[in-house]
Amino acid sequence: MNPRLTLRTLDNPIEANLLLGLLQQQGLRVWLLGEQLLGAVGELPAAGLLRLVVDAEDEAVARQVLADWDAATPLPEPGLREADDGSEDGAATLRPV
Repeated sequence: MNPRLTLRTLDNPIEANLLLGLLQQQGLRVWLLGEQLLGAVGELPAAGLLRLVVDAEDEAVARQVLADWDAATPLPEPGLREADDGSEDGAATLRPV
């Protein structure tokens, strides 16, 4: 059995499952540990219960995938462009072209 290493400790189960799927799409064997502990919040600390774990031999590739994910900036969908919605805070929204 290969030794396994913790890639990242997470608090958010949605983010944890998103990253799990991302790593699995790259063909990596990865596990999400601690998800069942979320039901014990209140009895256990609410933070740091989730861990993404990977085989030691895949660690470098997995860390690069996560680094690329962290560095990425989401792009708007094709056919959408930023539009000034006239709001006071100056926030732009996306609308169909």
